[in-house]
Amino acid sequence: MLALGALALVWGCNWVVMKEALRFLAPFQFSSVRFLLSSVAMFWLARANGQRIALPPGEVRPVVSSGLLMTVNFGFMMTALSLGGVGKTAVLVYTMPFWMLLLSNRLLGERVSTQQWWAIGSSALGMMLLVAPWRLAGGVAASVMASLAGLLWAWSLVGVKQIQARAQVANFAISFWQVLLGGFASLIPALFLEGTPIEWSPTLLMAMAYNILLGTVLAWWLLYYALERLSSAVAGLATLATPAVGVLSAWAFLGERPDPREGGGMVFIVAGLALLTLAPPLRSDPKD
Repeated sequence: MLALGALALVWGCNWVVMKEALRFLAPFQFSSVRFLLSSVAMFWLARANGQRIALPPGEVRPVVSSGLLMTVNFGFMMTALSLGGVGKTAVLVYTMPFWMLLLSNRLLGERVSTQQWWAIGSSALGMMLLVAPWRLAGGVAASVMASLAGLLWAWSLVGVKQIQARAQVANFAISFWQVLLGGFASLIPALFLEGTPIEWSPTLLMAMAYNILLGTVLAWWLLYYALERLSSAVAGLATLATPAVGVLSAWAFLGERPDPREGGGMVFIVAGLALLTLAPPLRSDPKD
């Protein structure tokens, strides 16, 4: 839970950083530069610490599949962010835990306790108040893309959870191959669909440094560390603190001031998180 708390701070503030970066380059350009440079950083970190990044032959296809899902997720997310406001887009992307709950129940056999259902209900109400999809800046396109990003992200994380359950694969190795694949996959639309020159500036360089070192290398390790030790439902719902941090960051740095409705939404999300951390864990029902 401490790892997820640190993750919420890193990713919550990163929404503002990414929005600023999109002033200088297009969405897939951002993703390709971020992921390719992050994979280089991960490779050298693995060498320096003697960590293996090789995958067992049977896990190559699942890692590639989850990596492709993550790539499309980031494409949708960055496009929605370029069209809409930071706070609202962040929260719509974070419908991920609810998709993850449904998928993990179906694919992983993870049950949910009564107290966790109360946490889900409180968080869902908070999400609705915080998002107000009918008022989302950027219109229907941004709303649909942000919601699809949440679904694809959940699907990818459930795939990672399945890999962790089957094989002794280091989380760092999973992250490295997903990031490397995501970088090359994002490069194709960046070159052939966007094609505009990148405007390099000190602001963009600082944004990229934040995204590479904190937003990718550190954050993905924190996420997979927590995912390996918690159920998918708990890990997914605990990430709901991130959009609340995103809304506050957008208020502090971009002037996107939350109104009383949005403040009430954050209160319900915090209440849901409190219920979630106090809920007793349940064993999974094995699926054949």
